[in-house]
Amino acid sequence: MGDITLHGWDATNGHWRRLSVNSDGKIIIDPLAIFENPPTEDEAKKGPSSEWAFDHAADVAVHHAKYTDAESRAAIGDLFNATGFLTKNMDCNVFELRFLKKFMLVQAGDSKNRIYFEKTAGELGFRVIAWNNVAGYSACSFAVYDGADYQLVATESVVDDKITDHAADDDAHHAKYTDAEALAACGLDGNQYWSCPGIHFDGEHPDTDDLIKSVNGSITTCLDNLFLIARVDLPHGATVTSVIVMGDEGAEGVTWRLRRSKVSDLTLSDMALEDINTADTSINNPVIDNSAYSYYIYTGDMEAGDIVYGALITYTI
Repeated sequence: MGDITLHGWDATNGHWRRLSVNSDGKIIIDPLAIFENPPTEDEAKKGPSSEWAFDHAADVAVHHAKYTDAESRAAIGDLFNATGFLTKNMDCNVFELRFLKKFMLVQAGDSKNRIYFEKTAGELGFRVIAWNNVAGYSACSFAVYDGADYQLVATESVVDDKITDHAADDDAHHAKYTDAEALAACGLDGNQYWSCPGIHFDGEHPDTDDLIKSVNGSITTCLDNLFLIARVDLPHGATVTSVIVMGDEGAEGVTWRLRRSKVSDLTLSDMALEDINTADTSINNPVIDNSAYSYYIYTGDMEAGDIVYGALITYTI
């Protein structure tokens, strides 16, 4: 077969152009001009190459069998039927129904009556509304089924009447307790007291201090230059108003101190100080703070024969 030549008309330049053809007279073209591997999204003038199409079809991860409607419903436990009705109880357990604005309860076959549980923006809870297509909104009645019949709990008008009656009943209310009345009711009004006997004290150096703890509750020093110390336990938040340490006449020149010690770093500060048998009523930092401090009484230099009878702290709640 001789050479085959095809020509196409070049309308722009106004003459014939020779086209490339094979021996069968078929036009020779560049495959890349009409096929892509991989194909480009939204490309309308080119198609995927046979290589890409074959590989895509052979990739089992790309395709799966289409779910039937029945299989889709079975995948969620057949909770709904083909028309969208619940076929089983829906157990939400502790999960929430979020962004819910309205429930509507409708009796099967009843085209008129509805009960709405409706949430309006700004309201704290749901409003229960009875609706009739003919009469419109109406007051709601609440009833409880006792196994045989429905027993009316209340209607809206009855509830309103009961609230009005209750509000008008003086015997149903009393004035709010003041703090003072509450303290009085608990027996905590007025002065409260903490005390300890002398035997509650111990020596600053108990392994060397020579002390006598008497059966009458007092403590006697047997050597000169002894110091006594006793822990103090008061209620958190109590306000100390007076402190005194009592003893015999020989101990009256000895100074005592009520101290607080910061638990975190043992920083010390005196809350009260005076001589034995003299009360101090000018208290520094008088409010007890057991969350940060511990408290104790510390006496000064005592001589042999000095006797401490005990300590008394007056406080209020």
